[in-house]
Amino acid sequence: MNNVVSFLDRVFGLSENGTDVRTELLAGLTSFLVASYVLAANPAILESCGMPAGGIVVGTALMAAVGTFAAGFFARAPFILAPGMGMNAFFAYVIVTGMGFSYQAGLFAVMLEGVLFSVIAFGGMRNAVLDKTPDALKKGFSIGIGLFMAFIALDMAGVVVVTKETRLAFHAFSAGTCHTTDVCAWLAMLGFALMTVLVHRRVRGAIPIAVATTWAAGLALELAGFYHVDAAAGCRTLVPHWSCDALARSVGEFRDVALSCFDVSAWSRSGTAASGWNTILDINLLVLVLIMTLDDVIDSFGSLVGMLDLHKAGNGMSDSARMTAMFRANAATTLVAPMFGVQSTTPFVESVAGMEAGGRTGLAAVASGMLFLLAIPLAPLFLAIPAFAVAPAVMLIGFYMLESVGKVDITDIPEAVPVFVTATGMAFTCSMLDGMCLGIISWTAINLLCGRCRKVSGLMYVLTALSLAKYAAGYLGVH
Repeated sequence: MNNVVSFLDRVFGLSENGTDVRTELLAGLTSFLVASYVLAANPAILESCGMPAGGIVVGTALMAAVGTFAAGFFARAPFILAPGMGMNAFFAYVIVTGMGFSYQAGLFAVMLEGVLFSVIAFGGMRNAVLDKTPDALKKGFSIGIGLFMAFIALDMAGVVVVTKETRLAFHAFSAGTCHTTDVCAWLAMLGFALMTVLVHRRVRGAIPIAVATTWAAGLALELAGFYHVDAAAGCRTLVPHWSCDALARSVGEFRDVALSCFDVSAWSRSGTAASGWNTILDINLLVLVLIMTLDDVIDSFGSLVGMLDLHKAGNGMSDSARMTAMFRANAATTLVAPMFGVQSTTPFVESVAGMEAGGRTGLAAVASGMLFLLAIPLAPLFLAIPAFAVAPAVMLIGFYMLESVGKVDITDIPEAVPVFVTATGMAFTCSMLDGMCLGIISWTAINLLCGRCRKVSGLMYVLTALSLAKYAAGYLGVH
């Protein structure tokens, strides 16, 4: 036992950082518990675009383990690196549902993004890309994604519904739905209220506690006969069911979705004749790949800066070296993630909970990664967690992304208006891609017309040209 402790001390620099094995393992457990909601949220969102939920649970757990191991061993930091919230909504509601690409083609697009991300990360171009991207777009992307996430959460819970008269409307509570969709909407709203209170009181694990409590409340109502299962209304049973057959089904679904990004025969886009390699050459998909890359670079860098600021550890690595290592780990795992049937990875800010519990080294990350692996046999239980219980977590993430609103200087019109265009474009077109493209075009056009030509970088000219080409393709009949 002493030999094991001594080995871990040498590898992760425990003594150097004033920590020990017990503290690091506890920190890893804390980070896992706080971030574990992704195992329920990711399949709930990706299932909406036709992907098998059981396979997504397994793929998410495996990819979270791989990413977190990379953070622990290569960056030696107590960070979780897992399939990101936000990008799952982008994938499901924009790439597949909105633009009509098959999920196999969408996964290949994510892989292409991973290639570009890796070129930037390993080619030392990170700072160049970040410096050439206007702050206005960084803020606009964050705010717009936050609003889009809020809409997705409200839709998942049935709190808002689509109508012909008003486009969107608040859920209509009635006697006919009081035992089905009414219950879902009420529990989602109460769950969000609970989550808000727990976060305000700085309760560790506020998100998973609120998700579990909301689920438990629904389960109690079902067992009491107040909540009725109604498949037509989208109200499924909340009773968890675990069996070897159920686990085997989830593993089998994972085998179906894993490596499906390489299934060229499944690449297609609905509403067009595009199939196979012609699908990947679609101008919309190419623009999508470039903008996803830019967004992931910005998001990864922003998350890591905040997390590293709180992480005061040595391990013989400077903050700059650790940033580079984490950034490269993020890029590499984004490239690999589609092979597991999931979206790109991102550093989870929930890792801060582990640091507050004493985590200082990569051993905490390795512990979190092991727990993600151990969660795989529990896949059938995660599938029982309903969308209305996960919706509050998605809503809260959207709220956090609105932080950039306070950083917008409303008096600087050439900078503030593109933020507004980007955010409202995402929210009101229900398309993050269109919002980003409109933001890019508006920023470049406004700054050129206002005589700020020197502020427009070559990168922005390229992105603007591609964004315009995306819309011009519709006039030319190019799909």
